[in-house]
Amino acid sequence: MTIEKHELPETAAWRHRGLRDGFEVAYFASNPADGTTRIWGSSVAVEGSTSYAVSYRVIVDEQWATREATVETQTRDATWSTDIARDENGTWFVDGEVRTDLVACVDIDLE
Repeated sequence: MTIEKHELPETAAWRHRGLRDGFEVAYFASNPADGTTRIWGSSVAVEGSTSYAVSYRVIVDEQWATREATVETQTRDATWSTDIARDENGTWFVDGEVRTDLVACVDIDLE
């Protein structure tokens, strides 16, 4: 699969509408030395009667396949963080544990 190269914006922001109501902002930085792109941002939203904030940091390779990510979620009652990584062989690790059920995946979706 060939990914077309486009100039990324330094930042983007958008509203969530529909299932949840909220706002998100993301930042982008490419690293020409190794071909990776760093994406980081935050989202705040209300879904039903639950409000939450999510912060994330994702690194993707030249094909936009996820290499690693950290996602932190906060609600009124709890905060938790998840570390995700995918090695060069396509093996996924979630909080340091191998996840063979994710072998066919190439990226993450924070939806």
